[in-house]
Amino acid sequence: MIHLVDPEVGGTYCADCHNRIVSEYLGYDFEKIEFKPLKIKDAYGKKHTFHFETVLVPSGMAIEADERLKVDNEGYEFSILGDFDCDQGLLQLMLIQRIRRALKQKHLEKNEINKSYNLAHIVRGRIGHDHASDGQSIVIDGKSFSLDELGRMLMTYEGFQFRLEFIDSSDEVK
Repeated sequence: MIHLVDPEVGGTYCADCHNRIVSEYLGYDFEKIEFKPLKIKDAYGKKHTFHFETVLVPSGMAIEADERLKVDNEGYEFSILGDFDCDQGLLQLMLIQRIRRALKQKHLEKNEINKSYNLAHIVRGRIGHDHASDGQSIVIDGKSFSLDELGRMLMTYEGFQFRLEFIDSSDEVK
């Protein structure tokens, strides 16, 4: 569901209704391509099924891919941004390449002694919201962690320096 704030057309809409409203508002003839779900294995050997949604945004067209999991904030989410007149098929291929690169990386190491996780030296993830507990979560390698859990994992690097960088969800994390 997408929430529009505009006073004339504001409300919560499904992606298709949102695209129809935005394309009419912009005078843009938009025809959405339906993409089939795609299964990709991650670096841990686990298969992930991604569903794609194309959404018109003020600066162009976004294709979003997510696992549509209902548990907490678990799972991967990716997006890519293109121009209004871009080739949707090509944009989706670029997004799939981004997903494959991201899923090849491991940012967590399982601690077999106490079944917890340790962070790798470089960690990539996203900031989320755990709707079940109305709390914040950090998603790393598709797994959701509370801020307390992340803090405990960070303490393995006590005394180290770090750099924290925020990157738009439609940009690739390098």
